[in-house]
Amino acid sequence: MSEGARTIVINMRRGLLATPHKRRAKKAIDLIRAYVRRHFKGEEIVIDQSVNESIWKRGSGKPPSKITVEVEKDEEGRLIVRLP
Repeated sequence: MSEGARTIVINMRRGLLATPHKRRAKKAIDLIRAYVRRHFKGEEIVIDQSVNESIWKRGSGKPPSKITVEVEKDEEGRLIVRLP
């Protein structure tokens, strides 16, 4: 873990329950973006491929209910979300 990175757990269960079954993985990615934008005050958010693969691993209808990610701000001000 780098010096400026923070590890957080994002609970997505409540946001995924009302979503149609086949759109839940896309909604989970949107929930991660919204959470990071709200808590870290950044506009440009880059989600690492490993996070995307862990969301889509069980298909579009069954993403995990919570995920542990590491958020880091780079020199240009972008927020990078990756698995710890």
